[in-house]
Amino acid sequence: MVREKYYCGMITARNLQQEVNYKEWRNFNTLIIRAKNLINNGVESGFILDAKCTVNIGSGAVRIVDDYKLDEDAANLIKRLALSYKLGKSYSTRNETAILGLLQKYCVNKGYLHGFQYKLDKFIFDFRCENILIEFDEPHHQNKRQEKTDMEKEKVAVGNDYKLFRFTLQNDIVDIILCIEANLGNKKTIECYCGYIATFESETFKCPDCGRLHHLK
Repeated sequence: MVREKYYCGMITARNLQQEVNYKEWRNFNTLIIRAKNLINNGVESGFILDAKCTVNIGSGAVRIVDDYKLDEDAANLIKRLALSYKLGKSYSTRNETAILGLLQKYCVNKGYLHGFQYKLDKFIFDFRCENILIEFDEPHHQNKRQEKTDMEKEKVAVGNDYKLFRFTLQNDIVDIILCIEANLGNKKTIECYCGYIATFESETFKCPDCGRLHHLK
């Protein structure tokens, strides 16, 4: 079990590796190196710092291993790359990173809460926009075992008031955005200064906890 270590608000790569379900460090490290190159060449923003951490190897013994410190931008970039690699294993003719980048820009422009590799209960969903969850399905989703997992994820999503939609790479960014707009409408999630979180679609919303009035932009 990797010890959690944070430095000035930065998360460790070892912890992020567990979050995005990468079993082998060497494969995950390839993603980090790719992210570092993108940042160093000015294509993406973020900070990735070399670091070390200790891991338990049994019988009370520990070993010092390589690690990285990541700021929020770098962590989001790596999540995006992890998802694009997942898609790229089956579809090599598509610039998945660009598609995901466009989806993120759309959500930022609209002011929607969003995130890659969104964890809900025991599952991780590819993308979250407000109360919408998006999954990108590879061909193996047609087998019986994966169908059972997909049904469980659907149940968890619905049980937590989310809508789950599935896409293949036959769909493009326009299909995804149209789906979001059709199902989200004018709804917007806000977090009040008092910490209360709510989703509303009227022009104004009054916080039931502190009485502060919010305006839907």
